[in-house]
Amino acid sequence: MIAVVAATAFTAVDRAGADKPPTPPGLANKPSKAVCPHGGGKEAARCHAKVVTKADEVTPDATTSPSASAYTPADLRSAYALPSSGGAGQTIAVVIAYDNPNTETDLGAYRTQFGLPPCTTANGCFKKVDQNGQQAYPPPNVGWAQEADLDLDMASAVCASCKLLLVEASSTRVSDLAIAVDRAATMGANAISNSYGAPEWYGETGYEGFYNHPGVMITASTGDDGYGMEYPAASQYTTAVGGTRLVRSSSARGWSETVWSGTGGGCSAYVPKPSWQHDAGCAKRSAADVSAVSDPSTGVAVYSSYGSSGGANWFVFGGTSVAAPIVAGVYALSSNSASLTYGSQAYGHTGALNDVISGTNGSCGGSYLCTAGAGYDGPTGLGTPIGLGAFGGPDTVPPPTTPTTSASTTTTSTTLAPTTTTTTVATTTTTGAPTTTTVAPTTTTRPAPTTTTTTPPATAPPGSPSAPTSVTAVQGGSPGVLVYWYPPSSYGCSYPVTAFRIYRSTAPGAETLLASVGGGTYQYQDTTATAGVRFYYMITAVNSCGEGPRSAEASAVGR
Repeated sequence: MIAVVAATAFTAVDRAGADKPPTPPGLANKPSKAVCPHGGGKEAARCHAKVVTKADEVTPDATTSPSASAYTPADLRSAYALPSSGGAGQTIAVVIAYDNPNTETDLGAYRTQFGLPPCTTANGCFKKVDQNGQQAYPPPNVGWAQEADLDLDMASAVCASCKLLLVEASSTRVSDLAIAVDRAATMGANAISNSYGAPEWYGETGYEGFYNHPGVMITASTGDDGYGMEYPAASQYTTAVGGTRLVRSSSARGWSETVWSGTGGGCSAYVPKPSWQHDAGCAKRSAADVSAVSDPSTGVAVYSSYGSSGGANWFVFGGTSVAAPIVAGVYALSSNSASLTYGSQAYGHTGALNDVISGTNGSCGGSYLCTAGAGYDGPTGLGTPIGLGAFGGPDTVPPPTTPTTSASTTTTSTTLAPTTTTTTVATTTTTGAPTTTTVAPTTTTRPAPTTTTTTPPATAPPGSPSAPTSVTAVQGGSPGVLVYWYPPSSYGCSYPVTAFRIYRSTAPGAETLLASVGGGTYQYQDTTATAGVRFYYMITAVNSCGEGPRSAEASAVGR
C-alpha cells in the first residue's frame, strides 16, 4: 500500500508582501498512490504521477466525466496568468517509458472535453515514435500509459496550438530515457518534458550529454518522495520543476500556493553548479529551479483509457509529473527557446514568478534546501509562473497577479464622442506594482434623439500603433472578468501609447466600447460581467495618430 503524503496548508505571502488567506476550510487531503512502482536497481527511473484513489488508497477514483474539483485548462491559465493563444509552430515533446496504445484517442477526448482544437496524426499536430524515431513501439504499461496521457493533457492545457511529439523509451533505465530525449531534440522539439527520475548515483554525469541541447528547453520533475535529489532533475541542462499546493483564494491573484510536501529537490552530490545559481548552501547543482501545481489534493483532470474499464476514464492526478509539462508548455508559449540558456532565464526574471514562501518537503535542519522562504528555495525554486517573462516571453508588462491589496480610488467622467453615453470610470490604483490600474465602468445616457455605440475600427489610420498582443481573459479573484494584454509590437508615429480601449460583447465579433485606460495600464477588471455568462473582448491601442486595429479576441465566463 502506498502511504498518503500529507500536505499541510500554510499562510503564504506574495512577492509584493500581501498576506494570502489560509487554505479554505474543508479542502481536505485526498488519498492517492503512485502509478509507477519503485524498483529496478540503480539507474532505473519511475514516473512521478500520483492518482487520487478511493479511501482504500489502492483503487483509482475513476469517473465518467471530469471531477468538479479537478483543475482544467482554464484554471491553469488563470492561476499562472497565461495567454489563451500562442505557441503556433512550436513542438512540445513528452518522453516516457513503454507504450500507450490509446494515446491519440485519449488526447482527443481530453481536448474535445475542454474545447481545445484537434491534435491528431492526420492533421500533423501529433506524432508518436519509439526512442529510435521509428514505430516499433515497446510493450505497453498501464502506469506509464497514464503518465503519457497526463503529460500530453497538461501540455495541451497550457499550449493548445503547440504540436505534440511522444517519444517512448524501451525501458525505465535512464540510458534508454536519455536516448529518447536526444531523439526528441533531433526531431525538432522546442521543449521536452520529462516526468520521471532515478535516485542520484555515481556516474549519472555520464548522461549529461543527452540532455545538453542548447536552445531546447528541457524540463524535469523533481520527484514525489520529498526532500532529495533525482536525475535528470539534477542535470545542469534541465529546468528542474518542483511542486506546489494550489488553492483558490480571495487575493488579488485569485489563487495561493504553498509547498507540496511530497515534492523533491535538494542539493546534488555529483552535478556541478551552473553559473546562474548562486545559493550559498549547496556547492553543486540545487533543485528545483521553478515549480507548479503538483499536490494530488489540488490535482488536475486527466483522461486515460488504457487499463481502465466501464467507460470511467477520467482521473484526478497530482505529482510533479503535472508540473514538468506545464512548465514545458509555458516555454513553448513563449516561442523563444532558441535564445535561452538552459534553465537560466528564471534567475534573471524573478519578478515574473510567484514566490512561494511557506511549507517544507522534509527535514534538512531548517535549511532553504527543504524549507520555503522568500527568494530561492529547494522545494519550489524561484516560484511559479506569472505569464511568460521567466520563460522567454515579454516581461515588460506588470502581471495581474503581483499587486498588494492597498488601493486608492478616484472617479472621472468622460464623454466618448460621437456616442450619447457618459461613462463614469472608477479608477482603483493598486500599490506595490507599477501600472496595475483596475477600472469599473458604469454608464448613464444623456438625452439625445438616438444612441450609438462605438465599435473597434475596421481600418486604422496611418501611424497608429499595432494591435495589443497576447490578450487574455480569465475569471479573476474579483467578481466579473479580468482582461490583460501585452504592448503592441509597433508604436507607430509616436511613443508611448496614450490609451488602450476595451471592447466587449456577449457574442464573438460584436464588441462595442466598454472603457478606456491609460497607455501604461495593461489590465482591466470588468466588474460588470455577469456571473455565468461568457463575454468576448478586443483591445485597441491609441497614439497621437489615432486608434490602431483591434486585437485578437479573448473570452471568459464571468465569475
